[in-house]
Amino acid sequence: MRFDSDIYRMLELFAISEEGQEGEVCLTDPDGNRLTEPAGQGYHRWIRLPLREQAGYRLELTGCRAELIYLSECDDILDKGIAYLNDAVPGEKLSRENLGGWYDTPYREQYHFNPYYGWINDPNGLCYFKGYYHLYYQYNPFGQKWDNMYWGHAASKDLLHWVHLPVCLEPQEELRGNSQAKGGAFSGSAVVKGDEIFFYLTRHFGPLEDGADTIEYQTFTRSRDSIHFEPEEIIVQRPNPEVSYHFRDPKLFFDGGKWNMVLGSAVSGAPALINFTSEDGIHHWEYQGPILTDTRGGIETIECPDFFELDGKYVAVGDLMWYHDSYGRYQPLWYYLGEYQEGQLQVEQDRLLDFGTNFYAVQSFVHDGRRIAIGWVSDFYGEHKIAEHGAYGSMALPRELHVKDGKLYQTPVKEVYTLKGALLAAAPKQNLSLETLPGNRYFVTMRLDGQTDFDLLLAKTDEASIRLMCRSGITEIKTEGVPTQSVRFPAEVECVRTIEIFVDRRTIEVYLNDGEAVGTKVFYSEEKEGCFKAVFDHPELVSTLEVYQMKSIW
Repeated sequence: MRFDSDIYRMLELFAISEEGQEGEVCLTDPDGNRLTEPAGQGYHRWIRLPLREQAGYRLELTGCRAELIYLSECDDILDKGIAYLNDAVPGEKLSRENLGGWYDTPYREQYHFNPYYGWINDPNGLCYFKGYYHLYYQYNPFGQKWDNMYWGHAASKDLLHWVHLPVCLEPQEELRGNSQAKGGAFSGSAVVKGDEIFFYLTRHFGPLEDGADTIEYQTFTRSRDSIHFEPEEIIVQRPNPEVSYHFRDPKLFFDGGKWNMVLGSAVSGAPALINFTSEDGIHHWEYQGPILTDTRGGIETIECPDFFELDGKYVAVGDLMWYHDSYGRYQPLWYYLGEYQEGQLQVEQDRLLDFGTNFYAVQSFVHDGRRIAIGWVSDFYGEHKIAEHGAYGSMALPRELHVKDGKLYQTPVKEVYTLKGALLAAAPKQNLSLETLPGNRYFVTMRLDGQTDFDLLLAKTDEASIRLMCRSGITEIKTEGVPTQSVRFPAEVECVRTIEIFVDRRTIEVYLNDGEAVGTKVFYSEEKEGCFKAVFDHPELVSTLEVYQMKSIW
């Protein structure tokens, strides 16, 4: 592979030897000098090779392969991002300016963040730092399946247009080449303090099947530029045998003159959010016990917790691992709302956070007076379709959170509406049928002046469909011809007044009553063309019905 370094000063790649070979990576500079490095044996070795700017190089892989290769280390990297090298486009660097063609496939979101390639799950370390929003995330760069975890990284000035940045954390050394263990850099959060970001995350090491030998512990690291991390140090380990080996996903908040670290776990078999406190947020963490315990049964543990004060109430959020609700929905995201007194949440209300349950591991942060949340568009129902150069998972649209009328409301951040493109249809007081929507990325806004049943077709293939329906006062997402067709996805609303729908190829988000209920669902189609049909029992009650094209962020 030949390439020009352009503005970059570093080549980064992750190389693994082919079976039975001792692979080697060789970089030849313009003067003919050769720099060689061995590839990993049974694992992808992270190799960094220095470059001169504006110079031509040749990269050779002998007896090994590298699914992820990119150029990094340049001036203004938060604006320019990294540049990917790929044999699929010989000699061409894929960077911020020309990623549109790479992403323009039927299974790729066009205005939701998703990785260049591979697997993505939980958002991590969300923060605003020195003029940029930062999204770190769980990442497997080597395939569309879960594996030992890295942290990927992206940055944005507007929460919409994300710039890909270098991988920043990798799995532990003892996992390298160990086919009988799993783990890596699991989920965590960030706190901005002055000119630094403090990061807190879980390290996981254990057998392929979780159990008593699974080890999870919390580590701390920091960064002054959001790109380069200092060495990690272990700060919190499991305090006693009553606390489950599920012991992860630290989220920090400041209360009572101390730093508090909330973790997802279970105590004496009961799923719980537990708390540790520290004076300086780094050392001497003391176990304080559960903030809340969920006693409904059928939950292995709570994971990916969040905890914050909002509009005069405290809100705890967590994923109910291995839990099925009465409608068949799996591992729902739950929130608990109430008063925080003497280290415990006095729960006044607890509800499902997303009725589509393809929304998971949500994390929030505060910037400029807004509580902003981003969650992972998950796939626990086995719907993902493998595609060459594809990606498993994406991030939902950033949401602004509020507490109103004893409920947690979620609305798209205002920046999302700047992506509205051409008006494709306006059809108040009537039914609507749009057989072809170019690009299969659109936005629907609707207002109802009274109660009416309706049937909204959001996407379809020859064998399958997804709808938003209201029948006898029950509003729900309905799927046919896909693995979730036997699962029900009802929303907890009594009367629908407003509807906003964001369709972005395989990801669909529905917002009811200005965020009173939100549902996220995936639906795969092999076509780039979409469709939308709306049928109402009483169309005269539809005062607004508009459909817009949405612009791509790539």
